[in-house]
Amino acid sequence: MFDYTVKTPKSLEEAISSLEENLKSEGFGVLWNFDLTAKLQEKGQDFHTPFTVLEVCNPKEAQRVLSQNLLVGYFLPCKMVVYQDG
Repeated sequence: MFDYTVKTPKSLEEAISSLEENLKSEGFGVLWNFDLTAKLQEKGQDFHTPFTVLEVCNPKEAQRVLSQNLLVGYFLPCKMVVYQDG
C-alpha cells in the first residue's frame, strides 16, 4: 500500500485550505470535500476524530492515463485524507 503522510501544526481547516491551494497550483481541482466525521455522527456512530476526505483530479493527467488504459478509472478521482491524530 502506498502511504505518504505529512504532519503539520496547522488546524484541520488550515491544513485543508493549504492543501487545496497547493493542489490548485499543480493543476488539480477538488471535486469533493467530504467531512467523514460529521457523516458518521449523522448515522449515529460514536466517532469524534476530525477526518476529511478530498477527492482530487488533474483533468489533463486523467485524460492521458485513461487514453492508455480505461481500467485506470477504478483509481480516479484520487483521494487524499486530512485528519487529526493526537
